Amino acid sequence: MTEESLAAHPFRHGAWRTYTPSSGLAGLQVEHIAQDQNGLLWFATAFSGVSSFDVDTFQTYSRQNGLCGNQVLYILRDSRERLWFATLDGGVCWHDGHDFHIPKALEGFGPVVDCLLED
Repeated sequence: MTEESLAAHPFRHGAWRTYTPSSGLAGLQVEHIAQDQNGLLWFATAFSGVSSFDVDTFQTYSRQNGLCGNQVLYILRDSRERLWFATLDGGVCWHDGHDFHIPKALEGFGPVVDCLLED
């Protein structure tokens, strides 16, 4: 089984694992999960930013390293393969695979965004 198929079907063989902050997950309260174009799983947490997961390790992102807010409610993968993050404390930002960006049109829009849709 490839890493990509394992990420897409982690329960196929009856395996169940629990992840916590001691495992590397950003926080205990996960609000949303999305998968990027490379097969990484992204976990939005209520108070601790987001974590990406590559089947072995977590990488956590917060305001300290560019995420627009730490209270992330929703993640959207758009048609251009970018991940968008809706936060309660920092508005909206997107990730291009390397860095986080705040769209100029949404600067100052307000801190509370709880859902995203692509037109």
